[in-house]
Amino acid sequence: MRFTFLVAWREYAENAKTKGFWIGLCMFPLIIFISVKASVLLQTKGTPTRYYILVDQSGKFASAVESRLDRLKPHLKPGTPPSLAPSRPFQPATLPAMIDTNADLASLARELKPYLRREKKVEADGREVELSAAILIPRDIEKQIVRPRAKSGPANAVGNGIEYWSGNLADTKLRDEIEQSVNEEIRRREYVARGLDSAAIR
Repeated sequence: MRFTFLVAWREYAENAKTKGFWIGLCMFPLIIFISVKASVLLQTKGTPTRYYILVDQSGKFASAVESRLDRLKPHLKPGTPPSLAPSRPFQPATLPAMIDTNADLASLARELKPYLRREKKVEADGREVELSAAILIPRDIEKQIVRPRAKSGPANAVGNGIEYWSGNLADTKLRDEIEQSVNEEIRRREYVARGLDSAAIR
């Protein structure tokens, strides 16, 4: 074992005398840094912007959803020019004018189907884009909230809740963000209704 250590130490000492050893040693952290930055950049640039339509008939959750999706925007250094700032991965699109937002959810889903199938395009930022998803929040969504009851009490009757329509169900990122934002807003409203401090509870 002693001789093995001596041989290894001699090999190390011989290599340490070469320029290539020290250049490689100094380059290693730089290579790691570049590879990490490159992977983040490729992930940001390689994922196309997905456009969605949100119809909130209740008028209570659209702002919470938009606020959460806006937080998905990559963080930039202060002073970064707007031209270099990447857009957030999910962008709202304009609902086609012929679609009535007050219609029942089944009718809305039927009207949006050609857009979700990429047969028609929607407008966003002054240009035509393909629709990735549609989120439909019913007018009576608060009646669908399941609240705890006494053990002897009846369970809440639950009807149709929020509907999520997409041509690509394998991509669950937007659906998960919508679900979390609505759940957080519902909890916040429940706390306020009971006079509780949601920040303290959090």
